[in-house]
Amino acid sequence: MKIKENIQRYWSFFFNHTRKNSHLIFFFKSFLREMRPAWWLRHKLHKKIEGFYHLPIEEQNYIKQRVDYYCKFHDSVILPDDAPRIKDFTYRKRESYVHDYVNSTYFYDANEYLRFFPTQLRWAYNPGDVNYIFPVPEITKSRPLLPNDENRNNILINLDKVRHFTWIKDPFTWDEKECKIIFRGDTGGKPRRQQFIEQWKQHPWCDLVSTSDTTYEQMSLYEHLKYRYIMALEGNDVASNLKWVMSSNSVAVMPRPTCETWYMEGKLIPNYHYIEIADDYHDLIEKIEYYEAHPNEVELIIRHAHEWVAQFQNKKREDLISLMLLDKYFRLTGQKTAVEKPSVNDRSKRRFFINEIVKLGLDAQVNAQSKARQDVLHTFTDHGYEQYDINNYKYSLGEGKRYHHYPFFSEYLAERQVKKIVKQIRFGDIVVIQDFYRHYMQSLAKKCLKMEAKVIFVVHDVQSIRFNKKSKEIRKLNNATLLLVHTKAMAERLHALGCTTPMRILWLFDYYSADPMQDAETTLTLKNYVLFAGNLSKSQFLKELIDKGKSFTTHFKLYGMHDGSLNLTHTSNIEYAGFFRPEQTGTISGGWGLVWDGDSIDSCTGDFGEYLRYNSSHKTSLYLAAGLPVIVWSQSSLAEWVSKHQIGITVDSLKDIDSTIAHISNQDYIKIINNAQEIGAKLRLGDFLKTHITNL
Repeated sequence: MKIKENIQRYWSFFFNHTRKNSHLIFFFKSFLREMRPAWWLRHKLHKKIEGFYHLPIEEQNYIKQRVDYYCKFHDSVILPDDAPRIKDFTYRKRESYVHDYVNSTYFYDANEYLRFFPTQLRWAYNPGDVNYIFPVPEITKSRPLLPNDENRNNILINLDKVRHFTWIKDPFTWDEKECKIIFRGDTGGKPRRQQFIEQWKQHPWCDLVSTSDTTYEQMSLYEHLKYRYIMALEGNDVASNLKWVMSSNSVAVMPRPTCETWYMEGKLIPNYHYIEIADDYHDLIEKIEYYEAHPNEVELIIRHAHEWVAQFQNKKREDLISLMLLDKYFRLTGQKTAVEKPSVNDRSKRRFFINEIVKLGLDAQVNAQSKARQDVLHTFTDHGYEQYDINNYKYSLGEGKRYHHYPFFSEYLAERQVKKIVKQIRFGDIVVIQDFYRHYMQSLAKKCLKMEAKVIFVVHDVQSIRFNKKSKEIRKLNNATLLLVHTKAMAERLHALGCTTPMRILWLFDYYSADPMQDAETTLTLKNYVLFAGNLSKSQFLKELIDKGKSFTTHFKLYGMHDGSLNLTHTSNIEYAGFFRPEQTGTISGGWGLVWDGDSIDSCTGDFGEYLRYNSSHKTSLYLAAGLPVIVWSQSSLAEWVSKHQIGITVDSLKDIDSTIAHISNQDYIKIINNAQEIGAKLRLGDFLKTHITNL
C-alpha cells in the first residue's frame, strides 16, 4: 500500500501539479520576457487592444466588467509631480511611490505589462500586503473591502502571482477525503490566526498548526488534499491559499473576506463558493456538522468554486485585462498611451455603405424591385458614405435571357468580399446594410458589432410580416445598432415579434427622377383617371376590377409587365398603358395613383393585401414623384399619414372611388395636387432619408 501511495504522490506532484509554483521557473520566464525589445512590445500592444474589439460581445462585456472592477475610478485624476516614470522602474532601481521595498516577484509581475507602454508615463505603485486605502490612485496587489467604492484609489493588478495563483488537480474525490479541518499558516504578527488555533486546536476534528512554531514539520499540498475542510484565514491581507483550495475537491472554510486581490474575493458568495463561519469562529464545528449531513450542498460548493477558478486560467484573456487596466489607468490620469480606443476627436469615423450587385433579367430591370435600393445607395453616397460592392453572381443574363444559377460560386465570392471589407472597419465606424437577410451580410454585421462599429439596416421588406410566419428574420434584425423601417405600424409589429433593435421611421422611400412632374393643370383635367403601376400578374384584385369595370365611372390605366392573363378587350374604361423603366416617371399620366394589393376590390386581403397594414408601398413614392395624388386603403399603415398631409384620399373599397372623387371639388383637388407635388419634390431630392442620415 505504501508503494502505491508513493507512486500516486509523485505522479500527482509532477503531473497533477499538487505543489506550489516554482520560483526558479518563474524567474527564468521573467528573465526571458525582459529580453524582448520594447519597440516590439508596443507594436504588440496595438494589436492586442485592437483584438479586443474583434471578440464576441459577451466576452467584451466580461472583460470590461473585470477592468472596471479592478480600476473603479472613472473621473480624470492628475498624479502628483513626484510620481515616478516607467523608465525609472528597473530591477536595480525598483522604488515605489511610497517606499523603496520591492520584492523581486512584484517587480517582474508589474514589469511584465508595464513594458508595453511608453516609458515617459507616470504611475503610482505600492507593492506588498496592502490593507489600507491610498490618497491617490495607485497600482497595488490588494485592497480592503469597503462600501460605496471607498477603496477605488487602490487599483488592483495581479502581483506576486507565483505565490498566490497556484492551481492544482486534486487526486482525491470528496468521499475519499477524511472529515477533518486543517490549517497551516504563519501566525507571526497575525493575532486572528493565533486566536483561531488557540480556540480550536484541542477539538478532535481539527489539525491546526502554526508554521511559526519551531517544532513545525513541513506539510505538502498533497497531504492537505487528504482532508475535506481547509481553513483559508487572512494574514496581512488575503488568504494566500484560497486559490488552490478552491481549485481542489476540498472546501475552503473562512469568515467573510475583508481584503481582496486580482482574485476578486469581494465577489465570492458565502456558502456558494466557500463555507462561511463567523468572525469570532464560534460556529466552526456547527457548520461542519451541517455540511457533513448535507453532502449534496458540499458538491455544489465545490462545483461553483471550480467555475470561479476557471475564469482566471485563460492566460491570453488575463494578459488582455491587465493591459486594458493599465491603459485605462494611464488615460484617466491624463496621459496618452498611444493605444487608447479611437474617438471622434482622435480619428474621424468612416462611413460604409455595403451594396450588393445582382445581375437582373429583363423583367426585373423594368419593374421597380431594385429602384428603392438604388435610391438609398444614391443618398448615402451623396453624404460621404464609401460604397463597397459585394458582387452576387447568383443570376446572370445568359443566352435567351434565361436565369443561370451558380449558388456555390456566388456564396463563396460573397464571403471572400466580406472578409476584405471587415479589414477596413474600426471602432466607431458606421456601416449601412440593405440586404440584411443574406447570410454573408449577417456575417459582416456581427463582425462589425464585435468591433463596436455602428451597424444600420435599411429594411425594405420583412417576409415574416408579409406572410405571417415564423422565420429567423427577427434574430437577424437584432444584429444591428439601428433599423430604418417603413412605418410606425411596422416598428410596433417588429417589436411585438421580439425585435429589440432601436428603430427610426422613414414613412416614404425617396424616389429620384430627372423627368418633369405632370403639371397641376394637366392633373386636374385627369381627375377621373386612376393609374395603377406594378406587377400586374401578382395583383389578383385586377381580375375582379376588370370583370366589374363597366360599373365604374372612373377610368383606370394599368402600367407594368403581365403574363397575358388579364383580358382587357371588353372593358372600355380600363386600359393597359404598357410598361416603363422605374426612373421614367414622365411616361405615366393620370389624376390619381392607386396603392392597392390583394385578391379583392372590396378590401386589401390575402398576404400581399394585409401587408399594406405595415409597409410603405414603393408605389406611393412613384406616384408622388410623378406629381400625382394617391389613393390608399383606409386600413393601411399610410392612411393616417396621407390624410394628415392631405396628399390623397383613403377608401375602404375600390367601389368607393367613384363617389369619393365625385365629392371632391376642383378647388380642394388643386390643394391636394399641390401638397402631393411638394412631397414629391422632396422625394426626388432624397430628403426623407437625408433627414435621418444627418442625425446618425
